[in-house]
Amino acid sequence: MKFLTPAVMALLGCVEATKLNARGMNKNMQDTCANLEKREGYQRSTADGQVIENLYIYSPPDNDTSLFINHKNVTVRNVVIHHAANSRGLYFWDADGLTIENVEVIAYGVHESGPSPCPSRRPFGGYSCNNIYGYKSDDLVIKNVSVEGGSKGISV
Repeated sequence: MKFLTPAVMALLGCVEATKLNARGMNKNMQDTCANLEKREGYQRSTADGQVIENLYIYSPPDNDTSLFINHKNVTVRNVVIHHAANSRGLYFWDADGLTIENVEVIAYGVHESGPSPCPSRRPFGGYSCNNIYGYKSDDLVIKNVSVEGGSKGISV
């Protein structure tokens, strides 16, 4: 593992515990997700300067986006996002000064041959089912981020 900070290791432990629990194999592994606030469905920023942290976000397959940021100077920190492979994990637009740190974004429902096909309908156009996708945002900081299973990991 390249990520050795305690926060990232805790998040990775959360993800591994969640994966094993889904398979009925999580008997001895501590669920570090217990320390994260759990939210389900579409989430979004609500104000400039907002700090979104210590969350576990599960987005069902009928959501196009798990976390949408469209405010200035937002920080996303210590967050785990599970999104369907035919949707987006974290999407940002017009979010100058956005900081994304200690975040893991995982697409679930990935087939052995790769992610599920991205829908051709709007907003995807058949190709933008990324773990993290954004544009029209200056002064972006991304550090200690892990992505898995999206059509692209990070597209800016």
